[in-house]
Amino acid sequence: MGRVVSAITVNFQFSLALTGDDAVVGDNDVVLCLEGGFTYRDSGGGAHELDPSADRAGLGVALGLFPNAVTEATVNEGVLHLAFDDGSRVVVPPQDDYETWQISGPGTSLIVSLPGGELAIWI
Repeated sequence: MGRVVSAITVNFQFSLALTGDDAVVGDNDVVLCLEGGFTYRDSGGGAHELDPSADRAGLGVALGLFPNAVTEATVNEGVLHLAFDDGSRVVVPPQDDYETWQISGPGTSLIVSLPGGELAIWI
């Protein structure tokens, strides 16, 4: 993957801005928005159940993702799995009643995890 977490935004979502290896903002950027519960496993192996829609203050522990690089990103049966170069991981399961995550970019590409885990993809 090689994309680096260049910014983290917390509002009603937990968002990661991911830039290419050169860390220059541009058309090659990707933004990952997490809207529901997810598991953050820190570099020491500690597991943290987080939810930006319920407990924004609890998300502070996941700020450790900055400025790590994504080493692996997969989706299996609607579950998003991310691995980072410091050994930390993020796992985002689908929800039955709302879109749990979406990835926008590069360019106008968009992938949305629909309720139930099916993916909608626009390229």
